[in-house]
Amino acid sequence: MESSTDPAPLIVLAVVAAVVVIAVVVALNRAVERRYSRTVAEWAAARGWRFREGGGGAWASRLPKGVRSGVRLEVEGTVTGVAHTYPVTVAHYWWQTQHQQAVQHARQVMVGKQYQTKWETRWETKTVTHDLTVHVVRLPRPVPQIAVEPRGLGSRAARSVGLSSGRETGDDQFDRRFKVETAAGPAGSFQLPAALLRAHCDDAVPLWSAHGHELLSTQDHKLRPATIDDFTSRLVRVADSLAAGR
Repeated sequence: MESSTDPAPLIVLAVVAAVVVIAVVVALNRAVERRYSRTVAEWAAARGWRFREGGGGAWASRLPKGVRSGVRLEVEGTVTGVAHTYPVTVAHYWWQTQHQQAVQHARQVMVGKQYQTKWETRWETKTVTHDLTVHVVRLPRPVPQIAVEPRGLGSRAARSVGLSSGRETGDDQFDRRFKVETAAGPAGSFQLPAALLRAHCDDAVPLWSAHGHELLSTQDHKLRPATIDDFTSRLVRVADSLAAGR
């Protein structure tokens, strides 16, 4: 006489184990986030800056296109202070996207008088969390809406046949690698200083955008105190150049 094994107890045990694991992971994530906020707050306090959870500013419309298109941005935390005489704000944004992926699942089926494992493919939705650190330096005087962006392969190919998008600066090395985007207006209404073009070619300054009194740049990761000073110093170099006009 053949015997069969009832899979019900094993299924119940697996469900209970999964619930326990999820609870532990959630608790660990919360502990990590609390430790992260405490670390940033202590770093800010040590240099006379201020940290607060949430915050941010009206910069969403100027964030990279892939970030602001159809996603909900959340602000994890913000630090504010003064660097090289400039008021500075650094904010940690995060958002989530969803992707479909194929996942193999096992299920027990009765074949004759015995249970056997059968594998099947199911499409499941995977949620991915993205992080972005936004640096904002307040300029002493307003500037027109302008941004320095990298040229992609398409833009480089178009430029090679005389169909360049963006403004040309006259610096061929800069124009091959970057493009300047401005608001509608006369092409010569605002010229970037030559020293700033050179700094971009030397990778000494980050990509940026400016509008009015706000100079903005981003990093594709969480707010990391260890990187703030260096990144802010390089962005301040852009601010100095714009303020001096050279």
